[in-house]
Amino acid sequence: MALKNMITIELLVALCTLISFIIGFLTAVIKLGHSATLEKYYKKTIVEIIEKPGYLPKSIAEIPTEIIVDTKDKLSPLRIFLKKKIAQLRRKKVPPVILIFSDFSEEEQKAFIIEKALASSLTSDLLDLDFLESLILYLAYKYAYESNEIEKEVVTVIRRDFEKSKYRNHVVTLDSLDFSTSTILNPPPEEQPLLRNIILPMIREKEKELRRTGANLSIIEKWKSFFMTLIHEIYSKNCAVILIGVRPPEQYLDMLNEALQGFDNILICARGTYIRLMDQIIQAQYDLESSKPINERIINNYNRVNITGWWEFPGEKRVRCKWVILTKTKFF
Repeated sequence: MALKNMITIELLVALCTLISFIIGFLTAVIKLGHSATLEKYYKKTIVEIIEKPGYLPKSIAEIPTEIIVDTKDKLSPLRIFLKKKIAQLRRKKVPPVILIFSDFSEEEQKAFIIEKALASSLTSDLLDLDFLESLILYLAYKYAYESNEIEKEVVTVIRRDFEKSKYRNHVVTLDSLDFSTSTILNPPPEEQPLLRNIILPMIREKEKELRRTGANLSIIEKWKSFFMTLIHEIYSKNCAVILIGVRPPEQYLDMLNEALQGFDNILICARGTYIRLMDQIIQAQYDLESSKPINERIINNYNRVNITGWWEFPGEKRVRCKWVILTKTKFF
């Protein structure tokens, strides 16, 4: 009788162990399915961001359109190994592995995916990490808020993250049309937010140049300091912005004179055929002051920084660009 009871207990233990194993296995399979869902969510977000006209300048590095989600579950290492091997066999680039904690809520996981998607297209060595984080969270929130498909709970999570970021006021202000209109001395009739249309493209083009020339860490840090100071000066309205275009050259020369009288920093921008006109206007200012005594030549008090590159937004025509920064702060 005792032996029979012992066998019964052992069978029950074995049965419970088997049931526990099956439940654990099914749970792991379900979680793997959730990882696949998050990977599709990332890919969809990337496609929408890239295809949205004028949303972001083109990324310097190649943006990964796919990721592998690692939740640190039991079968996660096996799944990652198999996905990497399949990519290698197909001679495709192996997607990066993104860790998402399984104890996050579903809304937090989706918010994290959207933030990662923006981060992959906004990596920059020339922006302070705190500013870059605020920028990424701001654009993630803007993207999610404007979408008709993203759940309100996910939008709330991203907004919460953004509101905790250090430079939230800077990025909101610099992306404001009202602020840009009040800062640009000759605001154009069309929308021209400074952050998206001037600051980010300028930084991107300089970063491409530094990567191309193999700049060392010391040079990169100097440029980071330069751009972060310029961003703060624009935000504080201590920088005049002039856009060179269809107006008569005399008007731009008057604007430049006005800016030299009242600002320690001046940002002048031109695209395409207007670049030559911008150079002529700046040279005209130097010529105008050359007849004055040296101590009265205002423009000589400014350091000049030239940045050239391309206007590259997804879905828009590629146009040659140039930015000239006149500043009384010496960086180089």
